[in-house]
Amino acid sequence: MTTDKNLRPSLDATGFKPVGFLNEISDIEAVAISLLRSWCNGNDEQFEMTSKLILYLGKEKGFEARSNLNELCKILFYRSRRNFMCHNSDCYCIGAHEAYFANIILALANEDIEEAEILASLFLDTNIIGNFLEIAKIFSATAQLVNKSKLNIQSSSHLRTQIQ
Repeated sequence: MTTDKNLRPSLDATGFKPVGFLNEISDIEAVAISLLRSWCNGNDEQFEMTSKLILYLGKEKGFEARSNLNELCKILFYRSRRNFMCHNSDCYCIGAHEAYFANIILALANEDIEEAEILASLFLDTNIIGNFLEIAKIFSATAQLVNKSKLNIQSSSHLRTQIQ
């Protein structure tokens, strides 16, 4: 992996390369990517994201959602076979790694465990896939709840920018 002078991944890093746009994917995938990016952008965005999760899901489920996302990110960023990369919250394109993550969440939301296992195996060793998928399954239900609660209030195009 190469980095620029600010220690950010350069655009020629494989997982960082754009493979699509937020307006081309399902709402659940967009919510999953937005939450992932918020977690990656530091304490301020994590606090804002947690506040929004509490607002939409209630205190208990909001903190549980944040905890699950935290655990997923620990696995992806610290136990992955390769460096996991994300775009900034204000970016409309989707990086390759983010697309894999979103596809795992969507597969689990659709009860397609086999597909989620295959996708997770691209990043993770077999000894941690089970734990990762267990947490990701709960997170996929959270993404569905966030999606449903927000869609009742606003359009899905506004959803994507609001959750960031």
